[in-house]
Amino acid sequence: MRWFSTLTKAESSWGDATGFIGYDPIDGTYKTLCMPFVPDTKTRTKNSNHPRVLTLGSAQESWRSIKGSFEHYSYTHGQCINGVLYYESFLKYDSAHSFIVSFHVRSEKFNKIQVPWKLCRGYLLTYEGKLASLVYSTNMDAFISLWVLEDAESHEWSFRIFSLPFPLDDPISHTLLILTGVTEAGEFVYAPTTLENPFHALYFDPQRNSFRRVIYEGIADNEFRRRNGLGNKPLRRLHIFPNHVGSLMSF
Repeated sequence: MRWFSTLTKAESSWGDATGFIGYDPIDGTYKTLCMPFVPDTKTRTKNSNHPRVLTLGSAQESWRSIKGSFEHYSYTHGQCINGVLYYESFLKYDSAHSFIVSFHVRSEKFNKIQVPWKLCRGYLLTYEGKLASLVYSTNMDAFISLWVLEDAESHEWSFRIFSLPFPLDDPISHTLLILTGVTEAGEFVYAPTTLENPFHALYFDPQRNSFRRVIYEGIADNEFRRRNGLGNKPLRRLHIFPNHVGSLMSF
């Protein structure tokens, strides 16, 4: 619908903050969840560091504290799956051990989900309709290590590994490829870290162990740069949303 909403600051004492948007498919409601990026130790009061939530489009649109919430801090983006928002977090006193927080958008209830990995910050994505975390490798080995959440209540995860049939240092686009998402068909989407016109994206099908190359034009060309005031600055870290459906409505 191309609807925009300007939000007020969730808490006046916060410096930088982390925000997520969740969607409840039953009521068709969007909610914004916000929390401080780092603990507020100077003007801290009771519940001052607890998350805040705001229902978008409500008659009385204002931030509110959530009953039953707990103080925690997130450093990753979120994934909303079937009305549940997930993001990786840590506690103030134990930043070395992370866990997944699930926030039920409709009931506004928080839960902790223990993770099987340690000292690793994964990339959350949706895989076969379930929450999954990509575990980054420290080298350039062409494989995917994936933890898939099978049961949130019992903290049950399954581990899967896929070998890529192409190098991450792409010889055609001459740039490094990074995983940016997964399509509903289960294809892993790899996009370049530096964009030129045209740029290449690779779609990897783990079931068939094959991939297809898609060429995109008109995004990193001179007209795009002029229209957006980018000059000759390189474009980096493209964000791809594989399942997005564009609206035909005009601004």
